[in-house]
Amino acid sequence: MTSGEHAMFVRRRHALVAGLVLLAVAATLTIVVATGPTGSVLQAADDKWLAWMIDLRTPWLTRLAKGMSVLGGPLVMAPLRLTVIAALAWRRRWLQLGAFLGATVTSELCIGPLKAIIDRPRPPGAALITDSASFPSGHAIASSVTAIGLVVVLVPAAGRRTGWTVVAALFATLMAMSRTYLGVHWASDVIAGACIGTGLAIVWSAALELERERRRRGRSTHEVGGSVGSRTATLRVASIVLLIVGVACIAALHLLRPDLPPGGHRLSEYAIGPYGLLMTVAFTCIGVAMLALGWALASTGERRGRIVGGILVAAGVGMITAGIWHTDPRRSGVAADTIHSTSSALATMALIGAAVIWSVVRVRDPDGTRRARTDLAAVLAVAACVLGALSPPLHRSSLTGLSQRLLWLTLLAWLLVTAWRLTPPVRRAVSDTSAPGFTMTR
Repeated sequence: MTSGEHAMFVRRRHALVAGLVLLAVAATLTIVVATGPTGSVLQAADDKWLAWMIDLRTPWLTRLAKGMSVLGGPLVMAPLRLTVIAALAWRRRWLQLGAFLGATVTSELCIGPLKAIIDRPRPPGAALITDSASFPSGHAIASSVTAIGLVVVLVPAAGRRTGWTVVAALFATLMAMSRTYLGVHWASDVIAGACIGTGLAIVWSAALELERERRRRGRSTHEVGGSVGSRTATLRVASIVLLIVGVACIAALHLLRPDLPPGGHRLSEYAIGPYGLLMTVAFTCIGVAMLALGWALASTGERRGRIVGGILVAAGVGMITAGIWHTDPRRSGVAADTIHSTSSALATMALIGAAVIWSVVRVRDPDGTRRARTDLAAVLAVAACVLGALSPPLHRSSLTGLSQRLLWLTLLAWLLVTAWRLTPPVRRAVSDTSAPGFTMTR
C-alpha cells in the first residue's frame, strides 16, 4: 500500500454484503412499484406519508427544503464531485478514485433508465415544478452516493469515521425527506434512491479493495489451492446475495397480494395471478443459491461437506423445478401441479436433511473426542426438523400457510447462517527455501 492509500473498509466482505443488501432492497421496491396496483399497500403508505408532510408545511421549512433541493442538484453536486476526483488524482489515490468514479457514474446511469421504465407519476400538489418521472429520486441517489462515497474514500476506516458517517447519513436523510416534504417524490422513491446511492458507494469500494487484496496475495505467495479458496468465497457471497433477492421477492409478493392472508394461504398460491413471474424468480434465486452453497461446501475438502453439498444441489434442482412448473392445475394442468408439489416437497426434505447432517451431527475435536454442535445453525436445523414433522398434519388445517412460512423462514435462516460462516479450505504451510525466514501458507 502506498503512502497515499488507506483502507476504505476493515471488514470488506461484510461491507460488500451490506451494500448488496441495500441494492436488493432497492430492486424489490422497484419491482413492487413497477407491478403494484394503485391501491397496493406500498401506495397506501406513500399516501399517508405525503399527507403528513403536507400537514407539516410552513414557510420557513419550505424555504429550507428548497435550499436542500439546490444542494442536491447538479449545480452543487457536479463541481463537488469534480473537485474530489481531481484531488484524488492529484494525490494518486487510484483505488479511491476508481471507487468514487465507479459509484457516481453507475448511480447516474441508473436514474434516467429507471425513470423511463417505471414512468411513475409525481405526487399531486408539488411545491416545485418538475417534468420527469417520479421513481427513483435522483436527488436521493446523488446525495447518498456522494456523501457516503466521500466518507469512504477520504476518511480511513481505521480513523474516526463514525462521526463523519453520521453526518453523511444525516445529510442524505434530510435530502430525502425534503423531496417528500416538497411533494415532488413519494416516500418509496427516496428510499429506493438512498438504497441505490449508498449501496453503490459501498459495493464499489469494498469490491475494489477485495480485488486488490486478492491480486496482492497472489503476487506475494505461491499458494497451491488458492483458486479453491477464492472460488469458495465467491460461491459463498453469491449464495448470500441470491438468498436475499429471493426473500425480497417473497416479501414483495406479500405486499402485492394483501388478498392472500399468510395464515391460511400457502406460498405457492402467490404463483397464481398476475405476479406469478415474481414467485418464479424467488424460487429460482433460492434454488441457485442452494446450488452455489452446495458447491462451496463440497469444495471444503471434508467428506461431510461433499455429502451435504450433494444434498443441497439436489434441493436446489428441486426448488428450480418447483418454480418453473406452475402450481395452478386450472392453468397448467394436473401433471404440472404434481411436478411442482413433488419437487418442492423433495427440496424441503433434502434441505432439512442437509441442515441436520451439517449442523447437528456430532463432530470430532482435534483431541479425538466427539461433541455436539450447539450453535445457532444447529438450533435452526433442529427447529426445521420439528416444523417439518408438524407440516403434514397442518397441511389441511387453517394454519397451513403459517406453518409453511415458519418452516421456510427457519430453513432460509439456516442457509444464510451457514453461508455467512463458511470459510475457505485451510491451506498447508510450506517454506520457501529461496527466501530464508519467509513462510508461505497454502
